[in-house]
Amino acid sequence: MNDDSACANVLQGRKVELAWNHETLNDEWFIHPSNMFGAVAAIIRATSVILETKGEVLAKIQYAASDTGFHIVSSKRAEIVVEAMRVSAYESGYEEMKSVVKLSPYVHAFFELRSEFKYNFKAYSKEGADDNVKDVNAYVRGLYAHLNSGEFKKAERNHRRASDKNFRSTSKYIDDILKCCSRLLVVRVDLGYSGEESDLISREGYEVHSYHPEICEHRKSLFKALSKKDSPISMVGYACKLEYGIRKGFHFHVMLFLDGSKHREHLTMGIRVGELWQQVTCGKGHYWNCVPRPWHNVDGTGRLDYYDLEKLQEVKEAASYLTKIDRWVRAYLPGDKRSFYKGVVKTVQGQKGGRPRAKQFL
Repeated sequence: MNDDSACANVLQGRKVELAWNHETLNDEWFIHPSNMFGAVAAIIRATSVILETKGEVLAKIQYAASDTGFHIVSSKRAEIVVEAMRVSAYESGYEEMKSVVKLSPYVHAFFELRSEFKYNFKAYSKEGADDNVKDVNAYVRGLYAHLNSGEFKKAERNHRRASDKNFRSTSKYIDDILKCCSRLLVVRVDLGYSGEESDLISREGYEVHSYHPEICEHRKSLFKALSKKDSPISMVGYACKLEYGIRKGFHFHVMLFLDGSKHREHLTMGIRVGELWQQVTCGKGHYWNCVPRPWHNVDGTGRLDYYDLEKLQEVKEAASYLTKIDRWVRAYLPGDKRSFYKGVVKTVQGQKGGRPRAKQFL
């Protein structure tokens, strides 16, 4: 599975997580909170198909007659693109989402080219259906040409530069931690604020009105407490991503690296970190312990030994979700504040204590 497909699955998972709390959807389902991430996930998948087929994925599309008119009939791959094209029909949803997050150039292209290439999925005559076949193909081929233009590729490279840099530095950071601590316990926890009781989030509809400086102070206080020598939680490293959700408001996705010789139960430690978060936020904080979901490809938590390359790859893949999703959706922060943080490995001069490692990386 490539990186973008993995990101799509994570976004789709977040859509499902939000949908658990909503029984009904608006007619314009796209702008509903439970579907914003799902809409972007649909566009990610469609982009891959369009590029792979060089814009010809809908070349053999057909319309079939029914009691209410003519409806599109397509292959499974073509349906991936059709789903994303249906999403792009909700221009009001696009405008709402732009006010909340920074979108990938791919997502912008799907919506903005809609004004140049008109298309419909339903027809009431054979002639109308034939015209629709031409229109949908004109849109997809026009989109493919745009995605391959020099101007677009430059914009896309600029957009993902920070995400790629954060991913590379995080991967190296994990390697460096293992050089200092041969066994880690990896903990993942989401930290946010308790709904309407929080005075740190001010929003109306989908618009983000304020980013309170206290959010940053809470993050600093948490990791300062975890870094103390007398802390009951022996943390040796961390990676932290600030995001904005329509329902959750501002919240942090956190991956902690604890000393595996002192801690064993990652879920228990996640609860203890969450309780510490509630303390530093004076009771305003809320936490979600990350447990495996059916739609997650990797877990990336638990024990990690320095010689376990398979587990190391799993942890790095889980950590990459903290950075790579920025390629597609990234929260707006006032003053263009950075949203990704990680610790610094403290190098120890001279020979390390303890016996030599019996196993080495190959």
